[in-house]
Amino acid sequence: MMRKIWVIDCLYASTFFADCLTVDSHLYALTNFEKLNHYLIRLLIAHAQHKKETCQ
Repeated sequence: MMRKIWVIDCLYASTFFADCLTVDSHLYALTNFEKLNHYLIRLLIAHAQHKKETCQ
C-alpha cells in the first residue's frame, strides 16, 4: 500500500515540483486522492514506472 502511494506521490512531486523531497508533504493528498478515482491512479502508476527512477 505505502509503496504504491509512494510511487504515485513521486510522480506527483516530480511532475509538478521537480523535487522528490516534496513527496512526504504531499502523501496525505495522494492517499485521499486514491480513494476518489482508482482508474486514474492506475494510469498514474503506469506512467510512474519510469518517473520513480528519478526519485530513487
